[in-house]
Amino acid sequence: MKTATDLIKTLPNLPAEPVQDNRARKPGAETARIVNTLFDELRSIFPAWRQAWPNDAAEARAKRTWVKGFMKAGVTTVEQLRYGIEACRLMDTDFAPSVGKFVKLCVPSAEDLGLPGDESAWREVVRHCANPGHHRWSHEAVRLAGSSVGWFNLRCSSIPEETLRKRFEHAYFQLRRRASMGLPLEEPRQGIEDQSEGRELTVEQADRRGEQIVQHLMRTQGLAGMTGEQARLQLLRRLRISREQSRTGETT
Repeated sequence: MKTATDLIKTLPNLPAEPVQDNRARKPGAETARIVNTLFDELRSIFPAWRQAWPNDAAEARAKRTWVKGFMKAGVTTVEQLRYGIEACRLMDTDFAPSVGKFVKLCVPSAEDLGLPGDESAWREVVRHCANPGHHRWSHEAVRLAGSSVGWFNLRCSSIPEETLRKRFEHAYFQLRRRASMGLPLEEPRQGIEDQSEGRELTVEQADRRGEQIVQHLMRTQGLAGMTGEQARLQLLRRLRISREQSRTGETT
């Protein structure tokens, strides 16, 4: 008896055209067959799969969501699905992944694509951010990911290193995905994003993130706990002292 993985190997690719509107479309027969086989395999890998799909109705809704997720993310080949399944086998959990996590698992690792690993790529970007135009990059994807984060930010920004690294990894992942699909590499679009998940922020989340950055800057400048007016006066006082010191230095 063939396993679900064996069956997936014999299936055609998913249709390449994306969903054109926001209404749920009924999948075609081949697409439904692929997704049903995929879910059979996921149920065999994750014993606690009912936590994600407690009944037939929930599973049917999930399958429609997964199909739309695949189309949006460009996961349209059986080879990509096999990557995802094999990665699932290595996961140390009984719980099935969300479609977002599974899509990420469908992207080959950097090493599989002949690119430096995430850690090596990040170290290279940090070492050569001061003069990126004069460095011979190990791969164009590394340079593009670094450029997407911003060379100035990498050199002297007050943004925390952890945030910069998450931005880099998010950009590098997008480039890996393009490489795995055979698409030309181009600098990833930088938007306001949730760096912990790679999701775009809502307006409220963006406001909170902006406030966090402001608070971080105030702490680094020794202005924490001050009102806006107090902080302004303190900065003006520092600027005046700096100018006076500069003038004194010029006359001595």
